[in-house]
Amino acid sequence: MLSASLQVSVELGGTDDQRLLVVKLRCMSDSLALLVTDAKGRICFATSQLAGMLGYNAKVLTDGMNLAGLLPLPYSQLHSGFMKVSALRSSAVTASHCSCGASCNTEVDYQH
Repeated sequence: MLSASLQVSVELGGTDDQRLLVVKLRCMSDSLALLVTDAKGRICFATSQLAGMLGYNAKVLTDGMNLAGLLPLPYSQLHSGFMKVSALRSSAVTASHCSCGASCNTEVDYQH
């Protein structure tokens, strides 16, 4: 089991016409290999440890690279399909989600 301590903050961003949620992640461990993607599979965050393991600079990974580009065939194609289905299933917002207006500046324990 992998356990990581992350500091997560969610803030409102954008304009009055187009509101966005800005999610900021801060890894509290120096030796963790971690990668975070958005709903379309674009890499939003990667630790320098993970980037080094993959032979990339962390900036290169987070500058528009898609997770599918890191996976060999047929997994890259399968993962893209999984991301589409997953996005459809998670489109409903419930009271437990930060997007309902709840304050969400907290530290979480991610376990995989």
